[in-house]
Amino acid sequence: MTKTFFDDLDAVSRVFDFEMVAYAPKVFELVRFLMFMFLQKDSGNTPTAQAKLYLESYIKIYPISKEEIRTGFTLYYLRMLHGFWAQNEHYIHNNFRVDQFLLAQFNSIKYLFKHLEELKNFTID
Repeated sequence: MTKTFFDDLDAVSRVFDFEMVAYAPKVFELVRFLMFMFLQKDSGNTPTAQAKLYLESYIKIYPISKEEIRTGFTLYYLRMLHGFWAQNEHYIHNNFRVDQFLLAQFNSIKYLFKHLEELKNFTID
């Protein structure tokens, strides 16, 4: 659901997209970003150096604990395993536009399955 707000001159002043709103720790969105930008695309055997660098830089500005990182990766993995949004849209609502997300979801789950313990223990210098 998207809400659009207008200013006094009827120009768009704010747009709020509530589609992905979730009750989750603050680090969940950070993990989602890391997965999308750096990790699920990684064809190597270990998480990318870019993801680690981004996370280290982020923590310098917004400190988070290793436990929060563990919680975020674990929650993301569980949400990916139990999330049926794309399947629901495809099979229940005959919305085939979401099919592109099915492969991405599968690749994320496969990547997390292979690297979850390593990601949960990401070394932060």
